[in-house]
Amino acid sequence: MTLTYYATFPKGFTPPSPPGLLHSPAFKGHSLLCTNVVIDGAPEGHATDPWAGCTVVDGARDTDHTTGASLEGNTDKGTTGSRLFLVHPDAAVARATMTFRDGRHATAKVTALPGTAYRAYAIPIASGQTIAAVDEYDAHNRLLNHNTQWD
Repeated sequence: MTLTYYATFPKGFTPPSPPGLLHSPAFKGHSLLCTNVVIDGAPEGHATDPWAGCTVVDGARDTDHTTGASLEGNTDKGTTGSRLFLVHPDAAVARATMTFRDGRHATAKVTALPGTAYRAYAIPIASGQTIAAVDEYDAHNRLLNHNTQWD
């Protein structure tokens, strides 16, 4: 997984139409944040759109940029194939530990994109493994979140 920030829209990128009514205001952003995921050597989501993993943002420190998690994979939903748990966490999160149903653990540190406020972490999931829980911690090792909704 790589994060790429473009201060201005790169050549070849066309901003999406704003959601809603025909006369909705345009996106306020003029920058682009791209999350590129490669699983087993194949880029995810870029088969038909090279900007599929990108979000319009308003500069390097957009406070409206959404946080959230996704489960990326090279197969349909389920436990077959390699997958990647990808998170753009809240500002307080420093690391995360994933517990699998078989009792194994995987830990990832949050990585910041230099010169920006954008951060992410990713945890690889092998074929057949199932997530039991994801725990997020701050820089002082305090538990911030315990999520069991990732089956």
